[in-house]
This record gives sequence, C-alpha cells and structure tokens, in this order.
Amino acid sequence: GSLMHIGMNMMSTFHLSTNLEKRMGTIPHLMTTLGSILWTSIVYLMIAWSASFLFEYDALMYQHSVGFSGVLFHFCVLECNMASNTSRSLFGMVNVPTYLYPWALLILLQFFLPNLSFLGHLSGIITGNLQFYNLLGIITVGPDLEDWQGCSCLKRLPGFVPASDHTFFQEPSALAHSVRSVGRAVFKFVGHILETIWVCIFGRGGHSNRNIRFWTSSRQESTPSSGGHVLGTALEDDEEWGGLPTMASLEQESRTSRIV
Repeated sequence: GSLMHIGMNMMSTFHLSTNLEKRMGTIPHLMTTLGSILWTSIVYLMIAWSASFLFEYDALMYQHSVGFSGVLFHFCVLECNMASNTSRSLFGMVNVPTYLYPWALLILLQFFLPNLSFLGHLSGIITGNLQFYNLLGIITVGPDLEDWQGCSCLKRLPGFVPASDHTFFQEPSALAHSVRSVGRAVFKFVGHILETIWVCIFGRGGHSNRNIRFWTSSRQESTPSSGGHVLGTALEDDEEWGGLPTMASLEQESRTSRIV
C-alpha cells in the first residue's frame, strides 16, 4: 500500500481501537485483534477457494492482499453495533443507518480507491459480524481471563482498561433478522435509484419530460388538425441568410415605429 493508505489505517486504528478498548476492555480488545488477524485471513481464503471451486473463477486465488484494513473493518462492525446512535455520517455527504455504515464505507472506498482489496475488506466485515453474533466465541473473552497470571503485567500498565461485565454481543439467532434488515435496505436503495433514473428520463405521473428526445427530425412537417388549423410550421432549411441588419434598415424601422 501507499503512504496515504498506511496513514489512513493508522488514524483509523487509533480511533476505532480507542473506542473499542473503552467498551470491551484491554484484554478482550487484544484477543479480538489477534483473532481477527487469523479469522480474516481464513475467510479470505474460503471465499477465494469457493469462487474457484463453484464458479471456476481463479483470479482471487492468485491475488495477494497485505495490510491491516481487514482488521479495521472488523473493528468498524463492532464499533458501529456497540454505538448508541442510530445513524452515522458518511464523509459528511449522507447519513446512513449505523448497522449499514461498514457496507456503505466498503462500496464508497472501492469506488474512489479501486486498487484497494475489496475481498480483504469484505472478509473483515464478515468476521466482525460473526463475532458480534457470538459465532466466534474463541476470540470473545470475558473478565475471567484477567485473573490469569500471565495478564498481570498488562494490568499494571497505566492505560489498562478492565474488561466490561456488560455483554455487547448478540445471540446467533439474531443474525437472521440482521440479514433481512440489510436485504430490505439494499432493495429499497436500489428501488430509489431506479425510480430516480425513471423520473429523470420519462418524468413523473402523466407529464413526461418533453425536453428529452431520443431521436430528432431534420424537418418538421405541418399537420392539420380536425378543425383545419395548422399544428406545426414547416421549417425552410434552404432559405439563405441575409446577414445582420444594416444601420439604414434599423433607422427606417425606428421611424416607422414613431409614426405608428
């Protein structure tokens, strides 16, 4: 990755890790970080292998992905689901529901920075949701781990945060409801996009957009109506242009207007 990518990851790590450590505790956050490095890579390989085995798409098998971005998206999922606010600003452009923020961030970053690893970020989102819905219990630890003698050195650090007794994670049965909510939001968003395109092209209701034409005619033919009136006027394309009016003609028109 570039220096800009590394800098963005460092700032994101500082922000997300600080919030998560305050909510979870130092040791649970440490275990989450170590487990995310492992499980994000496993999910990445499983997706690449599935694409190769089921769809014979081998490109993902020969790609390499480096960096900490997958773990950051894992953190982002946990931080958004633990937050109390219901919406979040996406770079100051639009507010999205908090549970959809990681997905919207995934699409927007990929749009503006296409060289990023889409699969690496997606693996982090999947791993974060698996942990939040308590499907990765191996990296979800509680206050009991702090009583282990090996953690005594961490407890003496000045910034040590004890593990919280509050359970932020959901039961696995709640995952189905979350998937349905995300599906409804995606279909609603796509429906709004299609409706906007339709209105821009064809108008809304019975009034079409008359300023949009899909074909042009070189000559408009006059069409008489039932009452004998002319609906259109034929354009004479072969008439010669006489040029700009002269000063004499302008003075003549001025005198004529004064007389009238």
